[in-house]
Amino acid sequence: MHFDRDLLKAGRRLDARSPVDRDVPRIGLDAEGRAVVTEEYSGFLHGRLWYETFVCHDGDVVEVARLDTVGPIYLHEYRFVHGLMRSAGMVAWCGSGREAYAYIDGRIGRLEIDHDDCGLVRVVEVIGPLRA
Repeated sequence: MHFDRDLLKAGRRLDARSPVDRDVPRIGLDAEGRAVVTEEYSGFLHGRLWYETFVCHDGDVVEVARLDTVGPIYLHEYRFVHGLMRSAGMVAWCGSGREAYAYIDGRIGRLEIDHDDCGLVRVVEVIGPLRA
């Protein structure tokens, strides 16, 4: 759902690293072809490594940790049942959130969003029909 959620197109494999004046990520894959580390280099900072994202696959749970040159940015945990994402738990510098997904005919039919801004406010949104 990463590409759909962020309105991105999937990338393509390059034969060599792009020039340092381009903002192009490098992606490391595991034996199953899944992205497990992404390094993002900044074109305007003379090609320095700026962001790193690590992905851990453990059965039906996927954890994603994103860091910058200062430290952690966020930690996300995605839980799957029968190949469909059922929940996403997110913790970041300023707040946390949880999303729960219900499917109708293999497509997301209901989405519950629960966000917490620095422990002060909790907002719950429900998108989709009430039946799950």
